Amino acid sequence: MIPAIFGLSGPVLTDEERAFFRAADPAGYILFARNCIAPEQLRALTDDLRSLHGREQLLIAIDQEGGRVARLRPPHWAAYPPGAAFDRLYALAPASAIEAARANATAMALELSAMGITVDFHPPLDLRVPGAHEVIGDRALGSSPMQVAALGRAILEGLAAGGVTGCIKHLPGHGRSTVDSHETLPVVSAAPEVLEDDLAPFARLSHALIGMTGHLVFTAWDGENPATLSPFVIKHIIRERIGFDGLLLSDDIDMKALGGTIAERARRAHAAGCDIILNCWARLDDMEAICAALPAMSAATAERLARALAPTRIAPGLAAEARELIATRDRLLALVESARERGSRLPSCSAGAAPREKDDALYLELGAWEGPLDLLLDLARRQKVDLRQISILALVDQYLGYIERAGALKLELAADYLVMAAWLAYLKSALLLPKAEQEDPSPEELALRLQLRLQRLGAMREAAARLMARDRIGRDVFLRGAPEGLRTDRRIVWRSDLFSLIQAYGQVKARTAPRVYYVAARPVMTLESALERVSAMLG
Repeated sequence: MIPAIFGLSGPVLTDEERAFFRAADPAGYILFARNCIAPEQLRALTDDLRSLHGREQLLIAIDQEGGRVARLRPPHWAAYPPGAAFDRLYALAPASAIEAARANATAMALELSAMGITVDFHPPLDLRVPGAHEVIGDRALGSSPMQVAALGRAILEGLAAGGVTGCIKHLPGHGRSTVDSHETLPVVSAAPEVLEDDLAPFARLSHALIGMTGHLVFTAWDGENPATLSPFVIKHIIRERIGFDGLLLSDDIDMKALGGTIAERARRAHAAGCDIILNCWARLDDMEAICAALPAMSAATAERLARALAPTRIAPGLAAEARELIATRDRLLALVESARERGSRLPSCSAGAAPREKDDALYLELGAWEGPLDLLLDLARRQKVDLRQISILALVDQYLGYIERAGALKLELAADYLVMAAWLAYLKSALLLPKAEQEDPSPEELALRLQLRLQRLGAMREAAARLMARDRIGRDVFLRGAPEGLRTDRRIVWRSDLFSLIQAYGQVKARTAPRVYYVAARPVMTLESALERVSAMLG
C-alpha cells in the first residue's frame, strides 16, 4: 500500500484511474465538489472505490467544515454554519455552544456516513488572531485556547457518534498566518512562549486519531522548512510537545507554499515524519510521480491507519435523527440573534477582527436608569445614582421577562442576575426604612460584599469551564480495574424492497464469484517435436 491519499477527477472513475488505483493501492481518497453531484451518484462512487480495493473500511475523506469550506451543499445536502457561529454562541452560553457544535457534527457525520465517507478533515483548531489572513477567518472556533479545545472536542465526539473519524488541523497552528498558504509560504516569527497558546488546543486533543500538518515556517523552531517538511517540528513539537500519536497527514502538497517538484515534496514530507501524503488534484502524472517517490507503507503507519478507521461505519441511508439534530443546533444558535434583538452586546467575530470580551448584560429601563444591571449596582455602591428613584417593581417585571425569554437557555447567568436584583432591592430598602436598633452593615458595605460575591461567581464559572475542558475518567482516560459502565447498543433496522435485495445480491455475487482464467495456446514446439521436424527436413 502506498502512503498517499489521492483525489479523483470527476463524479465517476475513469478507466485510467481505475487501472492506476488498482495497481498503486493508495491509503485513501479525498473528495471535492467536482466528485459530489447527487446522493445516489456519490454513494455509487464510494461503493465503487471500496469494491476496487476489496476493503469495507477504506479511508474516503472530505473537507466538510461548514460555511465556505463545504463540499456537500444544498439542495442535495444540508447546510452547515462556519466555526464563527459557535464562537459567537460560546460568548453568550458556553454549554449551549458545546452542545450545538456536537449536534451539528453528529448530523454532519450521519450525512457523510450515508454517502460512504469515513473521514472528515474537521475540526480546525487554529486560533483566531488579530491581523491574520482570512484563510482561517470565520473557520476558527475562537481566539481562546480553552474555548477552541472545548468546541473541538465536541466536534470530534459528534463526528464519532455518527460513524466518522475527525481530523484536527493544521498542526502546529495556522492562526498566525498573514498570507494564504495556497498561494505563498507563510512565515510566523512569534516567540516560543507566544506559540504556546497555538499549541494548547492540539495538546488538549492530542488523543485524536488523525491530524494534519500546515505549510508554515515557524522561525522559533525551524527557520528553513515549513512544518510539513520539518523533521524538528514534526518530531519535537507535534509528536513530543503536543503529544500527538495518531495518523499524521500532510496538507495538500500541491499548494504553492511548497517548492520543488511534486515528487520532491512528497519525498521530503514523508522523510520529515508525515505518515501519509495528501495530493488533491487528481493529475495522473503527479500521482504516478508520488508513487515512484514514496516507499511502501510502514507497519507503524498501517497500525495508525487501522486504528483511525476502526470506529467508522457506513450507514445504509440517512438516519432520521439527523433532522432532529439540525433542529437542535438551529434552536441553540438562534440564542445569538435573540440576545442581539434584546440589546445584549456580543463579541464581534468579523473576519480578521479579534473577539472582544463578552458582555452578557440584563438591560433595564427604569425611568431614572437605563443600562445593564451590574453597572447600576457598581454606580450605586459609589453613590453615583439615586436608588430612591429606581422602581423595584419595574425591576422585578423586567427581570421576570428576561427569565421568560432566556433564563432556561443560560440558567447560571439568570441566577447571577437574580442575586444582583435581590441585593439591589435590599440596598434600596436599607436606604428607605428606618434603622433598627440592631447594628446592620451599611449599604456601602453590603454593596462591597456583593461585588466580592460576584467576583467569586465569575471565578467559579471560569474554573467550571476549565474543568469541563479537561479529560474525563471513563471517557478520555480509564482507571486500571475500573468497571466498563454502560454501553450504547445501536441496532440497525434494514428496510428494503425486492428489487434492492436482488440488486445487492447481484453486486455481492459479482464481487465474490470465482473467476476462470484461460491460458492462451502459444505458437511454440516442444524440444522433441522440433528435433523430429529438423530430422525430417534434413532427411
